[in-house]
Amino acid sequence: MLPVAAVTAPTSNAVGDCEFGYYAGEYDDYGDSICEKSSWSIEETNDGFDRLVYGSIPVDNSDISNDPYDFNLFVRCTSKKLEVFGSSTYELFFENAYRSGGPVQVKFDSSKVVNYKFTKSTNNKGFFLNNPKTFSTALSKARNKVAMKFSSSRGIVVLQFPVADFAQSKKIYSSAGCKF
Repeated sequence: MLPVAAVTAPTSNAVGDCEFGYYAGEYDDYGDSICEKSSWSIEETNDGFDRLVYGSIPVDNSDISNDPYDFNLFVRCTSKKLEVFGSSTYELFFENAYRSGGPVQVKFDSSKVVNYKFTKSTNNKGFFLNNPKTFSTALSKARNKVAMKFSSSRGIVVLQFPVADFAQSKKIYSSAGCKF
């Protein structure tokens, strides 16, 4: 199993700091946020055996009141296998309540809700989507945001992620063997 790297940009998840799709990178002399546009962090490695490409973006629940649970959304390609997963620093799926996974509702921009299935991670702090190619294709066509809603041991979780510049990274994933 490959390690999951958590690459995160500073986030502003507090309502009112910055609008959706932006984060407080710095603060001015008056303590006001200097907002910067969110972007996907894309990393590439090659150990001579495998080429790994993964991208991540932190949750941005700045325009809704749901707890962001310090989530990041990842799209990873290794050994020509595409994976999409969400990861948190909190345990979301207590072992006695979630043995495998469940449904997750996904909405790209203002489109209709699409139902996906997920498998919970072995550390109970995240999930893997069961149809990563379909999700990644839709993500690359979206313009503003992707929202996810699912049940966890902590209750209903709603997360929003900026689509930002994800579509620009399609060639990088394709060169690693993952086309969408």
